[in-house]
Amino acid sequence: MNRLHICILLSVQWLLICGCATVQPTPPNVLIDPRLKDMVELFESTYEVKVNFPVRVGVIAKPPKMKEPPAGQCDPAVGIVIASDIVSIEYYDLVEEVVFHELGHCFFGREHKNAKIKSGAMKDCAESVMTSKQMLSYNHCWQTFKSHYIHELVTPGLCQAKNVVGGVCPTKYNANPQFNHVQEFGGGMQPSRFYRSPP
Repeated sequence: MNRLHICILLSVQWLLICGCATVQPTPPNVLIDPRLKDMVELFESTYEVKVNFPVRVGVIAKPPKMKEPPAGQCDPAVGIVIASDIVSIEYYDLVEEVVFHELGHCFFGREHKNAKIKSGAMKDCAESVMTSKQMLSYNHCWQTFKSHYIHELVTPGLCQAKNVVGGVCPTKYNANPQFNHVQEFGGGMQPSRFYRSPP
């Protein structure tokens, strides 16, 4: 066998191995992807609400001005898509953070908020899960200060109806959520150890 044949065979083997690990997109008839169900239910129980729009896994195209595709996307016309490459790494905290961020857009109508905390225990963490500048799991802010982010998400007066699926800001929700840390890990995923690179 010559060198070219060996390279081709190795390439085909690599594609077969990698192809088997590819995360399949959510079928169109499924409202909430089963891989995200625990996280959506955590959001629902935390805020005492019901998510009645699609939360799916799929491929998200890279916008022209970004280095890489976003980890999630909220489109008020169709719901939420979480990037399949994020779900494929199977680290619960990272996926949970992205789900809460996108539900912050599509359910609570939140815009991005990119300020950082400059002092105290949360120094260098983003003020909000609605940051578009860093993955909170990258520096363990989501895992360590989740209660802060859960409360900040429902800050009064920050809903923009144009972002909400259905076009109306919610009026009934638990404005003083108590986060149940027992629910932190689930869905067969592991605590975050791999992160999408910061911008």
